[in-house]
Amino acid sequence: MNIQYVDEYLLSKQGVLLEYNSELNVYRYLISHRCFAIEMIDSSQRAILLLKLDPKLTQHIRFLYPEMKQDYYMDKIHWNMIDCLSEQISDEIISTWIDMSYSLAYKTLTNSERRKVDESQ
Repeated sequence: MNIQYVDEYLLSKQGVLLEYNSELNVYRYLISHRCFAIEMIDSSQRAILLLKLDPKLTQHIRFLYPEMKQDYYMDKIHWNMIDCLSEQISDEIISTWIDMSYSLAYKTLTNSERRKVDESQ
């Protein structure tokens, strides 16, 4: 996985805001006020990408890609942890998962929030 590609892809999504939390040393990617992706450094100094995915798909994805783990920082049902240095997962697969996470967050927005996101550049 190319972390620079991941950053650029996350920021290319419609209406995405990047928020840095200095207390936790994490970058949160938000659509409106909903978080759909997080980048962080874990306790062993690995760069980690956290994505929120549909729990109905998560078990299957984790089976196919053992590099994706259940997250232990966030809600363990929706959030999934991926080692950013893993070369086992292609950028295309990561892009698909980012799209799924973005879509999941977008669906939870109100109509007025969706309008604002859709009108943003």
